[in-house]
Amino acid sequence: MKKILIIGLIVIIAIAATSGCVTDGVSAVAIKNNALQAIDEVLSYKFSSTGISITSSETQSGITNMESITSGSGIVDIRQRRLMMTQAAEFSGDTESTVSATIYIFDDYAYMYSDSVVDGAWTKQEISDSDSFWYNYAHMEQMGNLLEASNVERLDDDVVNGVNCYVLKISADLDKFYETMMAQSGQSSGSIGDMSGIGDLIKEVSAKQWIAKDTNLMMKGYMCMKIEMDMFGLTTSIDMEITTELFDYNLPVDIELPEDAENA
Repeated sequence: MKKILIIGLIVIIAIAATSGCVTDGVSAVAIKNNALQAIDEVLSYKFSSTGISITSSETQSGITNMESITSGSGIVDIRQRRLMMTQAAEFSGDTESTVSATIYIFDDYAYMYSDSVVDGAWTKQEISDSDSFWYNYAHMEQMGNLLEASNVERLDDDVVNGVNCYVLKISADLDKFYETMMAQSGQSSGSIGDMSGIGDLIKEVSAKQWIAKDTNLMMKGYMCMKIEMDMFGLTTSIDMEITTELFDYNLPVDIELPEDAENA
């Protein structure tokens, strides 16, 4: 169970992290602080993400390998606390499968449809801890917390979807990020066990964020990492690369449930 929680947390970290010459004199720290302040003015946004991971696991009978290619997109309405997102994953290796899901957070309920469910029905779940559940899908907030917990270095400027951007190299204190994430979601670190030292699991990491020059809003995050964990004397290693883009900030959004979901 703890292994599953650790992998899930690392995916969140990866999701959160997710070139012109530097001549204008704007410091990396100033860019970071302005980006964190800009989050408070956001009422809505859209996102998309892509990722690939290669997992190699030791078992009692040998080594198993799996590659997964993931993609997702969604709309977030912060003011009304509503969200819609779609996710898809293709798994290949010792076994092959494809999974897709649609998720809504709507009026303190979570609705999910997945093609992995045999009867293809929508499921409905009342959210007992809305802050915690919301944070699991709030890409901008995750990226902001990672930025807040990081030392930053300014790289050469870049353009993302036609927007001129500052680029920051992220050097994160991952234990600090974990504590910030728990506080943001309304949990204590002890609620899912002692996971201090999670940064020790990450053997290699490279992360960057792109910040719009005109609005100070986060436009893109990228992270690649190598994770190794030992469970019961068996090693699992994961090589992961994830890119997340945020766009269409503060534009009108209208998230409505499908009829089948309403009847779940």
